[in-house]
Amino acid sequence: MKNSEPGALSPCGLNCEWCVYHRMEEVTGSGCPGCFEREKCQIRDCACEEGRAMCEGCDSHPCSTFLQGYECMKEHYVF
Repeated sequence: MKNSEPGALSPCGLNCEWCVYHRMEEVTGSGCPGCFEREKCQIRDCACEEGRAMCEGCDSHPCSTFLQGYECMKEHYVF
């Protein structure tokens, strides 16, 4: 399943339809194809290394990798 399908959740727990990188793909055609199809995603890679599909439930959650990922997305949102 491509994680950008309606209602899909990324490893960080964000609904993919709300993700700034997914939305950039819709608008520009050159954003994120989905966490599981990207070449590199620090949050996804960390979850996989820990043997988890998602960060939720990890003893280290929220870790610096998780927080940095969300911090990067904030750059693209206007509050």
